[in-house]
Amino acid sequence: MAKRTKRAIAGLVAALVALVFGAVVVSAVGHTWQVTIIGPHGGQFVYTVTADTEAEAEDAGWAQQRARFTTEAVPVASSCEAPPWVGCKGAYPPSTWQPYSDRSVFNRPIPADGTPTLPNSARLVQNLHLPDYNHTRTFGDPLRHGSSPAIYWPADDDPLVRLRCTGRCVDEFGNDFEGEEVPLPAGAEPSGGFGTDHDAQMVIANGYTGWEYDCWHVSSRIDGVLTATNCGKARIDGGGVLSGGASLNAAHFGGMAGLIRAPEFADNQIDHALAIVAPCAGSSVYPATGSGDRCANPADGVPLGTRFQFTLSHPQIDALNIGPWQKAILHAFHEYGAYVSDTMCPGGDCGWSFEYEGEDAYTSLGEPNPWPEYAASKGFTGFLSHGYRTYRMPIGEGIPFAGNVRAVPPPPPD
Repeated sequence: MAKRTKRAIAGLVAALVALVFGAVVVSAVGHTWQVTIIGPHGGQFVYTVTADTEAEAEDAGWAQQRARFTTEAVPVASSCEAPPWVGCKGAYPPSTWQPYSDRSVFNRPIPADGTPTLPNSARLVQNLHLPDYNHTRTFGDPLRHGSSPAIYWPADDDPLVRLRCTGRCVDEFGNDFEGEEVPLPAGAEPSGGFGTDHDAQMVIANGYTGWEYDCWHVSSRIDGVLTATNCGKARIDGGGVLSGGASLNAAHFGGMAGLIRAPEFADNQIDHALAIVAPCAGSSVYPATGSGDRCANPADGVPLGTRFQFTLSHPQIDALNIGPWQKAILHAFHEYGAYVSDTMCPGGDCGWSFEYEGEDAYTSLGEPNPWPEYAASKGFTGFLSHGYRTYRMPIGEGIPFAGNVRAVPPPPPD
């Protein structure tokens, strides 16, 4: 290939990269060059390189920038308004967005006709303890929900943290990624705060690379090192299943799989399957690969990965005398189903619940918390909990679960 053609291609690549990351300023003293890269959201990154020419110095600077923010070359948008959802501080994907690909098991509707009921459906529904459902959910105090993953979408001026796992850092393909660096907003905390006496879960959704990092038992962030027991890593535009074996939930699903997020709750629109926590499991079925808490009697288990469906039709759901947020949950429960992603109590002597995004992603960064704001807008009376104005909202109250839930097979693997 001619040098002129190579140079033209290199110029085109540099122009495309500049569209993604922003402007470039190069200065030099002798053969030592300082390359300053200005990101689209104002972040500045300075690299010192040794090179003979300005072009070589610029190439070396971009190489360091790509190594800093990417693990593979992925085209990204330069605006937080468009997929694959480059993170901006204070901005989150809207209710119309759904994590993972259209072919993910979490985004494939249950066919209206011909979907069979599993032969052991009655036993599975019984084991779910439907009458014991936690009928309310509190919003406002993040310390009450140490098992609800906090989801962070870092911006390009956020500091980097190096991941350290006392257990395993394994991606969806089974590869170890301990020591990898990812951007994370200053002040970001896991659900319920740092520690190992609760789940302390955190999802870092890096829109620049298309990878999410799902960490459990996040115990500290010291000197640029984020320490957790286990972390998984999955494609945001992938299948949402971490078959490699490390995740923040027992089923080894992606950290955002099935979570009810604040924008969805507020807009009464959920366009994906739900995640539910069962009393106990001890085994798993596709698409799950974990085991979870065992039941005192193995016959009482609800295997991780089991898919349930609320059987009332959409018109029947709309006719129920319940809140619009409850109807949104039921519409998703009917259209896409709900997968068992985790367990709630060893032995199984408790109820079940849906899974929600953690409020720490808002409160730890000093951002407005949309969860209690929505509750207040619906006329609920708040109370103080750990200094937070907190609201208790009905979720299961008034819903005829009994006789209207069945277990169904998941969509087949591609």
